[in-house]
Amino acid sequence: MFDVKNFRKDLKLTQQQLAEILGCGQANISAMEKDSKALTPEQDKILLSMFGEETIRQYTTNNKDNDCNGTSEEFWMSLTQSQQKTILELVERIKVLQEENIILVKSLSKEKIG
Repeated sequence: MFDVKNFRKDLKLTQQQLAEILGCGQANISAMEKDSKALTPEQDKILLSMFGEETIRQYTTNNKDNDCNGTSEEFWMSLTQSQQKTILELVERIKVLQEENIILVKSLSKEKIG
């Protein structure tokens, strides 16, 4: 996830200035800073071309545990943080259900054997 707020503040840009750079409205920047809206792939490209990969990488968090098992990073980054959070919560719930299912199957197997 890209930390829009700290990026903007470190570069001493106003929300309006960053909005002009990214070709969107100031309200979009505000939403991005509140983590309710993600950068679009086109906005990612704009930032990379203007500020370079090294600078952008400083403001990008990439949790390997939450990489959606190979799902396109571009698609993942196009989701809002709320959508990403929902997906990650569902993945965790599926893992718990799988573990519960394994325990249940083992328990039933023991009952049949015994």
